[in-house]
Amino acid sequence: MKKLISTILFILIVFSGYLPVSKAAEQPLDFVDIKADFGFKSAILYGEFSFIDGFAWIGDAKYGRQASLVDRDGNLIFKNKFVMDAFGRSDHIHFSEGLSRVEVSSKPKKWAYIDTKGNEVIVIEADNVMNFQEGLAAFKKDGKWGFIDKDGDVRVRPQFEEISNSIRGIIVSEFGYGGFKDGLAAVKKSGKWGFINYRGDEVIPFKYDLALDFNEGLAAVKLDDKWGYIDKDGKVVIKSQFAEASSFNDGLAHIRKFGTNKYSFIDKSGKEVIKPNPEYEYFDDFREGMAIITKDGINDLYGFMDSTGEVIVKPKYNEVKSFSEGLARVYVEGKGYGYIDKSGKEIIKPQFTSASSFKDGIALVSVRVDDSRGASTRKILMNPLDKPDVWAKSEIEEAISLNLVPIEMKYGYKNNITRAEFSKLALNLLTVKTGKSIDTLLQERGVTINSNAFDDTQDNILLASNALGIVSGKSKGIFDPNGLITRQEAAVMLARTAKVLGIPENINSSVFSDSESIADWAKDAVSFVSAVEDNTNHAAVMGSTGGNKFSPYSNYQKQQAFITIKRLFNVK
Repeated sequence: MKKLISTILFILIVFSGYLPVSKAAEQPLDFVDIKADFGFKSAILYGEFSFIDGFAWIGDAKYGRQASLVDRDGNLIFKNKFVMDAFGRSDHIHFSEGLSRVEVSSKPKKWAYIDTKGNEVIVIEADNVMNFQEGLAAFKKDGKWGFIDKDGDVRVRPQFEEISNSIRGIIVSEFGYGGFKDGLAAVKKSGKWGFINYRGDEVIPFKYDLALDFNEGLAAVKLDDKWGYIDKDGKVVIKSQFAEASSFNDGLAHIRKFGTNKYSFIDKSGKEVIKPNPEYEYFDDFREGMAIITKDGINDLYGFMDSTGEVIVKPKYNEVKSFSEGLARVYVEGKGYGYIDKSGKEIIKPQFTSASSFKDGIALVSVRVDDSRGASTRKILMNPLDKPDVWAKSEIEEAISLNLVPIEMKYGYKNNITRAEFSKLALNLLTVKTGKSIDTLLQERGVTINSNAFDDTQDNILLASNALGIVSGKSKGIFDPNGLITRQEAAVMLARTAKVLGIPENINSSVFSDSESIADWAKDAVSFVSAVEDNTNHAAVMGSTGGNKFSPYSNYQKQQAFITIKRLFNVK
């Protein structure tokens, strides 16, 4: 109920915009102007996060239910093109894996998946559709749920009564998130819940009263009115014993035992590591090591505790959202919205009439316009914590100017890059460098995508990277899209990308002081990437990390990946 009230208040505040403004933040803020005019009653159509995959939907009350699309650079992609209900479930419609669902007809009920240019890629007659997750999207037809792929082909016929994407036991498939997680989907059939794979095969039996999605390797399941946890083999890890349970986040799960109205947190062994607090109520799950708390019996002020249970920010804000990308959105009555860091410091002082949480390095905020109407203007706010290192800045800017960094990846510069992200960077390099589509590259090399190659992804870009020989699985049937890559793994993927581009090998490679620690399967690739040079600055595609070391087992940051992709692009 408290979440619902908070959401309603947020929507009302977004539309009204009538809040006084505090003095400007002490540090200069980095804004990007939206290159389009929207009325002061415009609303973000996705509440907590505005930009997903680099794009945001904005609705303007002046134009009824029509919505427009802007990108993270403030460019208007199209205006008032699709009909959406800003007060309905469309506030959870956003881009996912390059596509966004939109309703194109009510009678008969038709949906389309559009690309980032507004083109209708898939049109499907269905009661409802979900966002794409792991390459598949759920759709509801004649009261039953099934799954389609990005070609619009039915991969799993409609046969399930419900699909799960859940928050603390509440099924919220209408919000657009229902689908696959870690290669499995929780679905309901004949009144019971179980788990299926991408082919629709039953992997974990249909025997549960309720089931939440897998997260961090475990899923909460309800059996005989008690919650417990199972692994992906269906093995019981924590026996059914709780009155309420949530998914694991940051290694902890939010649970309530029978006989109490107080919540506590358990670890993956089932041990209660944060016990109920007589003074505070635990309001939400952990995100980035912090959880929302509220004073017991006083639900209008909120703060944060860390994963040890220590209160870091005492309840003092009228509204808060979970931490995202190092900052949490907070609201102070009479001042507006601002952002705090994990120490509780107000990095951006409360001043905005509306604001989203940071996602992909940016947030959408409303800044008061000094006029008689008390109107606000939309601006894109850059995360002050998310900037590349000085040494990397110029080459990253060049990589972006060459279109080598997809718009949805222009953030998190110091984050370690994942296998999925690096694969997408490499494939994007191929298409930009050659001017050819992915399909053409596959045809020229005489290879095709194998949709059965992996049990944990159906993403066509990752499958194409595998088909082109750029990346292989971590083990049989496992791609591990969210796994991090090491420097020597990055070297191998870069060398394979260069081979697709026809770049000849260079035998004048560097010799590193830690060469003996480089794995045998990576030695040739490391030699290659340390020998070929960027024609514009004569820097090796990959060089030393300092002290003439290659550091083969170190993780690879996104800013490093952007630079090496740019350097490989400039190899002659």
